[in-house]
Amino acid sequence: QLFALALLLWLASIGAALLAAIKWAGTDPLATSLPFHHANSLAGLLANLTVLTGLLGGGLYIAAANGTHEAKNAGALKLAAKVWIALAVITIAAGLLHIGGGWNEIAISPLMSAAALVMLVIFVGLLLAERPDPAAALVIIGVVFAALGLLLDLLPSGDMQLATMQNVLGQGSINFIGYPLAGIGLTFWLARRYSNVSLEWAQDRKSTRLNSSH
Repeated sequence: QLFALALLLWLASIGAALLAAIKWAGTDPLATSLPFHHANSLAGLLANLTVLTGLLGGGLYIAAANGTHEAKNAGALKLAAKVWIALAVITIAAGLLHIGGGWNEIAISPLMSAAALVMLVIFVGLLLAERPDPAAALVIIGVVFAALGLLLDLLPSGDMQLATMQNVLGQGSINFIGYPLAGIGLTFWLARRYSNVSLEWAQDRKSTRLNSSH
């Protein structure tokens, strides 16, 4: 379900980005109802939801494949996935209605940002309960940094300079630390699971190269 939702969100983000770009072409029948900055922020919102949904789906897949307490946590994981889907739908509706003020200037309210943060914390707790391997742990660390980015956006700021700093740190935590770490974790887990190259062969090749360099 999460992977299907991520695909739909990705297609929707492309559509929103094209809609924002078309507004520079001249005549725009939606100039009043959906101005450029709303369309652009909606495209950013959909892009962030796409990445987060895909990473959470990957984390749940790893948990289902590696979990040692599947019977105990399967119901909670499925419920968390359904709640995330509902949250994504509500968040998109908030973006379309121009309810702004949260998630790094993306058009959703602080309430939606807080709900997303709570859901990320719940996902991390459920995934940790599955005793993740190193690759899965990297996915969890990435989600934690994404949650920290949301938290920075929710913290009150007393002046414009502090708000700008929080915005930059929040975006950096999400886009340049959280997403890449989680993506690298998923990539290595998938490579180890589905690659035809055995771990022993890779280790032998590494040892051979190290010896030849000396």
